[in-house]
Amino acid sequence: MEKYIHNFFEKIAASLFTLPPIMIGMFAMYAYLVYESQALLITQLPATMIGWQREIAAWFLSVAIHLTILTTAANSKLVHQAFPVLFALAGYFITTLFFDAWNFAKLPKDIFVSQLFSLLIAVINYLFVYLFVGKWKEMKGEQALMKTLQLAEQHSQHLSAELEKASETQKTLREQLTKQQTELTESKQALIKLQQQSTKQQRLHQEELQLVAQNRLCLTCGHQAQSRHQLSRYKRDCSQCIRQREQQSKALPSANGQTS
Repeated sequence: MEKYIHNFFEKIAASLFTLPPIMIGMFAMYAYLVYESQALLITQLPATMIGWQREIAAWFLSVAIHLTILTTAANSKLVHQAFPVLFALAGYFITTLFFDAWNFAKLPKDIFVSQLFSLLIAVINYLFVYLFVGKWKEMKGEQALMKTLQLAEQHSQHLSAELEKASETQKTLREQLTKQQTELTESKQALIKLQQQSTKQQRLHQEELQLVAQNRLCLTCGHQAQSRHQLSRYKRDCSQCIRQREQQSKALPSANGQTS
């Protein structure tokens, strides 16, 4: 129970720092001032105005006067700074007339009370207007700040998304680079292996050529020729091997014809 009571009064205290209580107090004060001015104006209108015309004229004039005072005070930056002060003084004298504060036939105590309340009402009216203007500017400033913060947050989220996308792209490129480096390393190893095999084949080829040159041996059938001139095809095959291949090549077409 104590917690709920504490929360209730805490909400009330927090609401005092908002715009609605100021507006309620200000409009309540202006409603009273409109009624006060109407009560004085109805006595000052021409005697030719009677009945409902006199009442309506007093009400309209009173509302127009105080609406002008309110809008002028709220937009004090657009007019000379002396106007809100003059309107406050005018409100003070109107209230003294309503309270009959200049009737010196009254007791000094009554005159003092009337003058005191007239001054208090004028000051409160003046303060309410400036509280309203200040709180309105504060609220608009907070809204602009919140909008700026929201835009900054959206921009930050956009930058974070772009940064994340850039990180993913960087990761992909790094993986591709690693893959290419691996393929390059494998290609280098394969090239080295091919170079080694080529070197080995060249060495074997040189050894075979040296063997043929020294021993006049046919590398196909192993026949030893009488001279190196009897070896052909880079001195690997003898003339006998060449004749055998020619005979085989001639025999293949005839065998194919008989089969068909």
